[in-house]
Formats: sequence, structure tokens, C-alpha cells
Amino acid sequence: MRSDAFRRVVAGRERELHTVMAGWMATPPGSLEEFVAAEREVEALRDEFAGYFQRHDALLCPVVPLPAHEHGAGELTIGNMTVPQRHVVRATVPFNLTGHPAVSVPFGSSGGGLPIGVQLVGRHFDERTILTLGAALETETDAGDRRPIP
Repeated sequence: MRSDAFRRVVAGRERELHTVMAGWMATPPGSLEEFVAAEREVEALRDEFAGYFQRHDALLCPVVPLPAHEHGAGELTIGNMTVPQRHVVRATVPFNLTGHPAVSVPFGSSGGGLPIGVQLVGRHFDERTILTLGAALETETDAGDRRPIP
């Protein structure tokens, strides 16, 4: 929520905010009905994942829908589609909303040599499983040994 305290902290420095935060600040707050509807959707998502994790120990999925991109890019091209930069977080949002533990693990690289990671997601309060799986995955690939070029 847009608190008065946050507005006081950034007062006079709004131009310094990241474009995502500036957009968030400029968006009018939703109604109570919209908030309740969104909470119901998140609860339905939690229920879906609860069913999944009754049958499976972990979920392996992308961290982002594309390889690493140029820092500061405002828009990204995926195939023949142009999307806002914030599109890259779409694969992590469900777990941020539901509170499932997740870890990003280096997995490989694109044809252009850019890093590609995978995300391991686990049951609530079962961080041990995803950390163990993440360590095993890093051991089985050489992606964990790669370091940024200075």
C-alpha cells in the first residue's frame, strides 16, 4: 500500500525513483472490493499449489522467460513480441504471492553465452528439500562454476 510514511521519505525526490516504483506511486489505490477479489485469487492459487505439493516434493520451472538481457533495458523482445522489462518476474510472482520457498539455480547458458537459471519451488516450510535439490543440480552442471566477466 502507498503509505504516507513512504510518500514523506521520497518527497522532493520522486524523479529518483525507479520507473516501476514511480508507476506504482502514480497508480490510484484500488477499492476494498478489488483487494478482496485479488486475495480470493491468491487463495485459489495457494489451493492449487497445495494439491500439487501433495503429489510432488518440488517444482522445477524457469526463473525468467528469457536469457539474461542488457542492464537497464526498458523493453525486451521475446520471439516477435515486445514486452515491458517487468515481464521477467512473471515466473516468480506466483511464489511471492503464495509464500512457497523457492531458489534460483544456475543451469546453463544461451547460444550467446548468457546465463540461464532454473527455479526450484517447494512445500511451505520445506526449504531443506529445495536447497538440497539446488545443491545437487549445481553439482551436476558446470553452470555453478561460471563467474561474471569483470
